Amino acid sequence: MPERSENQGASGTPTFKGFAHPQGTGLTLSVRGCRWSLTLKTPDGGPYPPFEEYHQLEMTAADLQRFINGRGLDWKRQTGETGREELVAMDNGFSVHLTPALETPLDEAAMVAELEARLA
Repeated sequence: MPERSENQGASGTPTFKGFAHPQGTGLTLSVRGCRWSLTLKTPDGGPYPPFEEYHQLEMTAADLQRFINGRGLDWKRQTGETGREELVAMDNGFSVHLTPALETPLDEAAMVAELEARLA
């Protein structure tokens, strides 16, 4: 089980909650108060066992930064696996996906700014 970080942000509560993909090929994070989710995937689709350790755990920005930096990335628009438009970038060897919630339009500037602010 991962060691919990003491840095929980200004509100004192974790911001992210992890949901590991089967066989540890990815980690999707819901983001408290946001209408988008963040997904980290291995570039080759192979397993990355540490993802499984974060399944159903609340995470702080410091916990997430064990995997990615999340700031200053070169975001590209693409159609995701579910057929919805999403933002994708590479960070620290992971494919990073920002996907808006259902019925929510993709707003690149707002989504990226929110992610960067939560990781600051």
